[in-house]
Amino acid sequence: MDELTYKLLNDPSCYGRTMGLLKRYQQMEDFSWNVVEQFLMELGEDESALLEQAIKQHDLGNLNLPAPKQNTNLAITQQNSNDPLAIALAMLQKLLEAQSSGGTVISSQTSKLNPNEDLTLDELAKRFIDSKKASYKPGTVVSTKSKIGLFVKILTEHNHENVPTLSQLNPDSIRHYRDTLLKIPAYRQSFPHNATINDWIRANKPPISAKTAKDSAALIGEFLTWIEADGYPITKSLKTILNQVKKPRKEQTDCRQPFSEGQLKTLFESETYQKGLFKTGAEFWTPLLALFTGARMSELLQLHITDIRQHENIWVIDINTDDEKQVKTESSHRLIPIHSWLIKLEFLNYVNERGKNSNRLFPEEDRNAHGKFHAYSTRFNRWKEQLGVIKAENQLLDFHSFRHTVRTALTDASVQESLIDDIIGHKTQGASIGKRVYTHTQLVPQKKEAIEKLNYAIDFNKIRPWNKHKLIQILRDPTLKRAKS
Repeated sequence: MDELTYKLLNDPSCYGRTMGLLKRYQQMEDFSWNVVEQFLMELGEDESALLEQAIKQHDLGNLNLPAPKQNTNLAITQQNSNDPLAIALAMLQKLLEAQSSGGTVISSQTSKLNPNEDLTLDELAKRFIDSKKASYKPGTVVSTKSKIGLFVKILTEHNHENVPTLSQLNPDSIRHYRDTLLKIPAYRQSFPHNATINDWIRANKPPISAKTAKDSAALIGEFLTWIEADGYPITKSLKTILNQVKKPRKEQTDCRQPFSEGQLKTLFESETYQKGLFKTGAEFWTPLLALFTGARMSELLQLHITDIRQHENIWVIDINTDDEKQVKTESSHRLIPIHSWLIKLEFLNYVNERGKNSNRLFPEEDRNAHGKFHAYSTRFNRWKEQLGVIKAENQLLDFHSFRHTVRTALTDASVQESLIDDIIGHKTQGASIGKRVYTHTQLVPQKKEAIEKLNYAIDFNKIRPWNKHKLIQILRDPTLKRAKS
């Protein structure tokens, strides 16, 4: 996105083309949907990308469509004022005039501080994080603080225990951070609080993964870009030094697997399900819900009672961001029809009775300081492994594997890929901008038909319905945190 933005705002021909697209897009509000859809569908992939970026920049106030300056060659007359090519040429003229006069077409927000103020890195880090809090999820804020905190710690020790200032941020210091980052141990909780970076490295513990190193380097690159964009004096192109921290090769990463038929039978025909030995509603329902929806663990555990509702006379689970709930991406907002097996197992009755004393579906589950449902994840993995459902070497097998399981099952049932994406909450690759921007229908009847095709080699009749389950205790006595054995 940084590269696209740079090209969009600085390449004259690209800028003119983009402004023409933006003008045509704005004119669409006067036409019917059929005309709008035709315009959007005819855009190529690169044009769609340019238009989306232009819309984003325009909404931020960075792009304007002013009346063009009259010119013998490039003037827009009254007769051709709506011609996209003429508008694009006028915008190009505006860009070239600004460049020749040393000005800029794009207005940018700059810091109100004196740009010569030599701030320390920890102060800059605080301002950077504050600028991101509005758009970051709580867990992302915590992760960002951790990564930038490590960056400052490495450079502080390199600077003889003095926190570096902006003027001391140079290629040598960034190279030192890059090279040191790759040696940092993955697990550092056992070290004393006052342990140094060298203490960590000398312990000779396994280093952080290639993915973690790449993610950390990318975040610091974003931090350096923000410093420059906000008008602070900084050496140019420092972030390019971090480009040598490469993404892990595919063979270096563990591959997440769907659950096999045997593993699913082991989980859902286990004694825990047959005898109703779970102690919380989440432990009983969340794996079942994931098996028939492909929803993420956090999407399910944060559900409210009101998120279980009818749409077009079909019971659905509404994945949304109401009441401070969180989703991973924009495409995660969706309605997922409830499979008939969940209804047979008395899920709707559970929702009704749970709603008598809580507005949340699983009030016993809370996020940790990082915004994660870590406690539940730990219990699920422990339960799974106790049953003998264990990952193979170079594989991942966890709660997220249910998403892969559902996707595989729907694919095997010949469900259209774009519909699977709508159910799972993935962005369809190659989807037109019309689908991404304008499609509001949830296709609930089509999703319901697709979800009912989920067919597993599991005897669901062996599962004890919730109303015969010991977890009913927490519903009838809300003062109990967990059901008694």
